[in-house]
Amino acid sequence: YNVGNTSIIGNTCMVENDDYDFYMDVNFRGNFSLRSNNKLDVSAMAAHIGNGGGPPNASGGKIEGYKDSFVYADVRKFVQDYIDKKCE
Repeated sequence: YNVGNTSIIGNTCMVENDDYDFYMDVNFRGNFSLRSNNKLDVSAMAAHIGNGGGPPNASGGKIEGYKDSFVYADVRKFVQDYIDKKCE
């Protein structure tokens, strides 16, 4: 959560964890960055869930109504619920 330097961290995560399809970083304003390793077009995901976009392996957007928290589990639950609702 809100680690910054998304390109370096996200790309490293994708290289070292081949079992993951994408990496997501969310900041305190609800802006998110996505990184992928050619397994998922994150530009389509960004457009669908956050009115965003970008290249297929590096995109971003904004989570409307985002509620920040210092507790990672709360952030994760909020983001997961938000994505689930957008995909219904």
